[in-house]
Formats: sequence, C-alpha cells, structure tokens
Amino acid sequence: MSDAPSDPLADPAATVARHPHLRHAPAATRNRAPIRQALAEILPATPCTVLEIASGTGEHALWMARAMPHVIWQPTEATIEGSDAINNWRALCPDRPCHEAANCHRHQIHRDPDRIHLP
Repeated sequence: MSDAPSDPLADPAATVARHPHLRHAPAATRNRAPIRQALAEILPATPCTVLEIASGTGEHALWMARAMPHVIWQPTEATIEGSDAINNWRALCPDRPCHEAANCHRHQIHRDPDRIHLP
C-alpha cells in the first residue's frame, strides 16, 4: 500500500519529489486558502467559469477547482512550456473541473483589449 496522499495537491512538495517533471511554487501552497476565501466572497454561488491569466504552475487553478466545484477553471500561460507544466498537474488531478491550459501561442490569443479569441 502506498503512503502517497490520494490528493496530489495535499502536499505539493511531496508530490513533486515523486514526480520531478512537475513545477511547484511554494507560494501557491502558502496563499491558496486566503485567495480561495477572497474569491468565495466575489464569485457567484451558481456555476461559472474563471479565466485565470498567467497561471504559473497551475496549482492554484486545480486547488480552487477542488475547493469550489461549481466553478470551471480555465488556466492560461504565455509559453508552451508553461501550459505543459499546468497540464502535467492536471494529469494527476483528473477529477478537477479544470480545462486544459490555454497557451497564447498555441491558441493564438489575440491582444485586442476588447476581446480574447480562443478556438
């Protein structure tokens, strides 16, 4: 029987130790609860989608998806490597309502200040 936690985000540092290809931001673990609390105060209680700009490792998006199951998270990153890093975490958390990371180069997000174009 494995001593690994069933939730890879319960202890991200331990998860990264077992999966060295993952990126980890220790600040994401430290500040996720206060961010969740702030978002809970402003997001509707009904189903909605959040577009997260510059998602970094993706740990916040996945953790928020667990904490707020009525919210669909759409993480984004500016580089292919960044979106791949997010998707590596997603692969470990398939039960989270979190979309594949959108990448501005891969999906050609236009820099029109009035619109974001995703396929």
